[in-house]
Amino acid sequence: MTASAAAAALVATTVPVLLLHVMTVRGVLAVADVVAAAGAVVSVKGLTSQGARALADGSTSQTATVVAPQSKNIPVDVAYTDGVVTIRRADPDTDLEGFLTGTDDEQIEWLWDPGDKAAWEAFSPEDQREHQRRYLEAIRDAFGPGPKWCFVGVTGDDYVLYVDCDLNNSNVPAGQANISYTCHPDFRGRGYTSRAVRLVLRFLSENRLTTRAHLIVHPDNAASVRVARAVGAVEIGRFVDSDGREMIRHVVDLDATEVSADARRSRGGGLAQRS
Repeated sequence: MTASAAAAALVATTVPVLLLHVMTVRGVLAVADVVAAAGAVVSVKGLTSQGARALADGSTSQTATVVAPQSKNIPVDVAYTDGVVTIRRADPDTDLEGFLTGTDDEQIEWLWDPGDKAAWEAFSPEDQREHQRRYLEAIRDAFGPGPKWCFVGVTGDDYVLYVDCDLNNSNVPAGQANISYTCHPDFRGRGYTSRAVRLVLRFLSENRLTTRAHLIVHPDNAASVRVARAVGAVEIGRFVDSDGREMIRHVVDLDATEVSADARRSRGGGLAQRS
């Protein structure tokens, strides 16, 4: 299939495939998956990760079990801050420009699947903008009950990063969280992603959503490995994914009291409510 044909196919699908790729797990994320996250079943037709897609098309040898996702009614205006970075629900009106310009060659190199770059580049600038706007609207509208919560990270008025936590991800045991993240190129190397991941850990622990979080990264993805180490994640093993790539599994065991106290002590943060 040519790049133009691939792009046309993406545009023409009933459920458009959204080419947002996150730092820890490659894979195309579909609008349907994000919207379905508010319901009772997720990883059946949506694509939470490459693992979920492989599960759907039978290309993985891993055994998978579809389980009832964790659900908790998180207020849509909740936000966490450490005084430098704030994570909150997406706002398409204010986040679109940063979200759109956050895609660069480094992100594509590490996080995109074969063929996705050509399809993305075949979009017109207007289609790229519309594509990302629809994604932001989808994760905004799905925020609340889980089992997946998608945040944007900001400093002041600046969009800095995307981060999510998913309790129904095929790459981790049922009831545990997979944390994914991608930082805008203008803000890399400043420690913002580590701050945001710490805030997500607080979100998980203070809301008693899980007791363990996973950060899965390619060993050559030095920036993501540094993030995992910076937040105290421990390497517990490596595995080969369905594309034949070696991946490192890092985990953080959560204690609500210790995580929140440590974050406040080291970062001076607190829970913030957006108006």
